[in-house]
Amino acid sequence: MPFRYYHGLKVGTSSINENNIMRAIALLLVGVILTFEAGAQTQFGFRYTHKSNLVGIQRKPNPAYWDGVKIPTLAAKEAMDVEYMLQFELNMTILVPAYRFQYKRNCHDFAWAPFMSCMCNTSPPQREAWWMDDPTQNFSDGSMVNVVLSLPKVSTAIGHYEYLKSELSGLPSAYPCISGINSWMGLPVSDLDDLSQKPAHTAILYNWVQSAGNPDIVEGAYFSKWGDFGIYAHLWGPGSTPSGVNGYNGRYHLRIFAPRVNWTPDILFSAWGDSPEIISGY
Repeated sequence: MPFRYYHGLKVGTSSINENNIMRAIALLLVGVILTFEAGAQTQFGFRYTHKSNLVGIQRKPNPAYWDGVKIPTLAAKEAMDVEYMLQFELNMTILVPAYRFQYKRNCHDFAWAPFMSCMCNTSPPQREAWWMDDPTQNFSDGSMVNVVLSLPKVSTAIGHYEYLKSELSGLPSAYPCISGINSWMGLPVSDLDDLSQKPAHTAILYNWVQSAGNPDIVEGAYFSKWGDFGIYAHLWGPGSTPSGVNGYNGRYHLRIFAPRVNWTPDILFSAWGDSPEIISGY
C-alpha cells in the first residue's frame, strides 16, 4: 500500500439500517437546534484557488463542541451517540469526533483547503475550520485537474466505486508529500458525473484496497469530514457512506483531482499537502 496509515478500515461488507442512520442524523439536528446560542456570530471569508480566484467560506461555532473538561452539552452528547451508531451501521472508522471541532467544518473545506490559500490570519483556535459550500472554482479555473475517473457504476444503489489499479499506482510518485511526513499527500475526490456539477461530497484519497475477484480493479480508501459530523476513514458506496436524498452515493462516478502541471506552492500555500492544522481543522 502506498500510504503508511490504514486506520483499521473494515474492508468486508457491512449490514446497514438506513432508518437508524436517518434517526441518528435527526438526533444531531435536534441537538443543534436545542443548544444553538442566539446571536452566535458567523464570520465570512475567502480562500484563493492557485489561480487566485475567490471561493467563499464561512465560520460558525459548533454547538456540539466539547472541551473535554466541562460537562458535555446536550448537542455534544447527541453527537457522540450519532457517531457511535454510525460506526456500527456503516463501514467507517472515527478519526476525529464531531465534538472536537469548536467551529463547523464540512467535507469540501477539509479536502480542498490543502490545495488553496490558508486562513493563517484567522484568530485561533482551529483557524482552518471553515465551511465551504461550493468548491467547483478549483477545477473550473484549471487550478486543479481531473486525473482519474472511476469506473462507471451500473447502479448508484449498490456497490462501491472502483478504479483501474493502473490509473492509481502512479499517483504517490507523481504527487509526493512536500513535508515528508507521509509517503504522499493524498488527493481530493468528488462525486461528479461531469464537471458542470456541484459535488455532494469531497474526500481525500489516501490509499486503495483490492476489489474482490479482479486483481486489476481497486477501490479507494478515504479520509473525509461528514458535514456537522467528524472526520472518518472509510470506503465509498452504499454500506460505507450515507445514501438517500442528502447522501454521498447518488452519482455514477468519482473524480480524483490533482494540481495542474508544474504547480508548486508559494508562501500562501506553504501548508500544502498534510499540515496537521489544515487536515484536522485545529
